[in-house]
Amino acid sequence: MSHLPPDAVEFIGFAAPRLTSQIHPAEGPAIDRDYLDRLAQAHEAGGFDRILVAVHSTAPDALLIASRIAAVKRAI
Repeated sequence: MSHLPPDAVEFIGFAAPRLTSQIHPAEGPAIDRDYLDRLAQAHEAGGFDRILVAVHSTAPDALLIASRIAAVKRAI
């Protein structure tokens, strides 16, 4: 349950396990810890309220990704 007013806007980011997109082919390990660290710090600096970690049968375990992000965010 959110403690925000009903008309509040929350900003939600997205976390992928490594840098990849239509123009950046996936390279390296399935979970890039340095990338996740930078991603968490960027979300924190950008004022995001939450980070969405998607679950997919061919993706690394979302709990591993979320736990890495949570560890970095607490350390900031």
